[in-house]
Amino acid sequence: MQSNTEKTDSKYHQFFETIDDPIVVFQIDKDGLPSFFSEVNEAACNLLEYSRDELLCKKPQELDEKFKINTAWFVKELLETKYLRYEGNLIPKGNKSIPVEVHAKLINNYDPPLILSVIRDISDKIQFEAAQMQLFGAFSSKLKGIFQAFPDLYLKVDYKGKICDSYAEDYSKYQLENADNLNKRISEILPKESIFQIFQGLKEVKRTNHLITVEFQLNKAKEDQFFEARMVPYDQHHAIVLLRDISKRTQAVRALELAHEKKRRLESQLLQRQKMEAIGQLTGGIAHDFNNILMSIEMNADLATSILEQQNQKIDAINDLNEAVKRGKDLTNRLLTFSRKKPIKTELMNLNRGIEDIQKMLKWLIPNEIKLILDLDPRIGLIRTDRIQFDQIIMNLAVNARDAIMEADSNREKRQIHISTSIITLDHAIETKISSIPPGKYYVMNVQDSGIGMTTATLDRIFEPFFTTKKEGKGTGIGLATVYGIVKQNNAFIHVESKFGRGTNFQIYWQVEQDPKTGKNGQDNEPVVF
Repeated sequence: MQSNTEKTDSKYHQFFETIDDPIVVFQIDKDGLPSFFSEVNEAACNLLEYSRDELLCKKPQELDEKFKINTAWFVKELLETKYLRYEGNLIPKGNKSIPVEVHAKLINNYDPPLILSVIRDISDKIQFEAAQMQLFGAFSSKLKGIFQAFPDLYLKVDYKGKICDSYAEDYSKYQLENADNLNKRISEILPKESIFQIFQGLKEVKRTNHLITVEFQLNKAKEDQFFEARMVPYDQHHAIVLLRDISKRTQAVRALELAHEKKRRLESQLLQRQKMEAIGQLTGGIAHDFNNILMSIEMNADLATSILEQQNQKIDAINDLNEAVKRGKDLTNRLLTFSRKKPIKTELMNLNRGIEDIQKMLKWLIPNEIKLILDLDPRIGLIRTDRIQFDQIIMNLAVNARDAIMEADSNREKRQIHISTSIITLDHAIETKISSIPPGKYYVMNVQDSGIGMTTATLDRIFEPFFTTKKEGKGTGIGLATVYGIVKQNNAFIHVESKFGRGTNFQIYWQVEQDPKTGKNGQDNEPVVF
């Protein structure tokens, strides 16, 4: 009667013999080399054309070309990794090489350990791949003919970046010297700016087996070039890369984006202008009506004063009334200035001299702890403005700067108001939030402070009448609105730059005027062009 162990061995042997793939088993001897085959199945005998007894007298290195060349390496790898897969060629009894795929597995349950190798004949696979490559070769010739009709750089590369084929109508367009690119690597012929993106694209093509598109920019001496690289898998080891110059397309897209941005900016300016015009009309109407009421109060107050003086009675209350009327008239004048309904009298004036003349008055408005700095360009000449309104601009901006500095609570040594002039010529328009400053030559007056600065939300509203960020009772919100009205009424332009915590700079662009008597505008050398 058979024992359980014998029955189990019998079952495994039957299973071993019925497997279609050839299987061989051998051991590693004490010298670390493969010994004779200890077990082979019928499929292995059929493949190698040996009888079972003949095959058991053979060693793996006698039949496996790759194993014979690298016997020590194969043994080392099997002992370390416990599994090895490789493709090679077996030499059967008839000496006709057979391409095979071998899966070798280390079995540690025995001493010395066993190596079990499953062998698969891949002759059909090799023949299929050869036929496929032949087909691809024929297709590649046609494909290249098609690509020659395209305005692209065609490259056939392997996944390590080696170029196997290339064509371009004009290689210089891609910053390549010539067409002699075969067997070179992409990194040798393409500009370094593009290498990383193309290799990343090839990596994705190999991983996904799908079309991958990347864009990159090359810098040339005069202009930038933009390229698109489209990469598709060609076969298991190669990909097709098509490089196309998309500079015109990119420039067109950018031009469209700039046009949309300009349209959005102009729409914003239009809305702001319309809002300011509407506020101006409303303010002007209210100011006129209020002025008429004040005139009536003033006339009656004067009449009451005259009567009371004749009767030798106290007129203190009437005097207080007249003072209130004067303050009301001053307010309406400022509102009329903003709405540009107050008549002005313009004259030619040297911009620098106008600033110097009001400097003394500014010292009464600005405390000693704030340093007033004048930096006036001596080349500055004449502008046309209403002299009284010009003084009002500087005084309002100086007061605004003073309040911003005091609110900032900054280091006393850094508290300063800087008034400067310069000459610039704009070769293109400057877009501001409320207007566009056209190209031309200007005298620019800057009033810059080291104050608390403004947020974007505040900047959008600073010229609106009665808008103020100051505490109640500290400001009327008329000062900057008045400045805006005066600047517009004098055909000048105003631009504001500010960042919260970093101060504010008001820039007023005055048009350059010439003296009708001399035809000159002052000591004007070559201006700076922006």
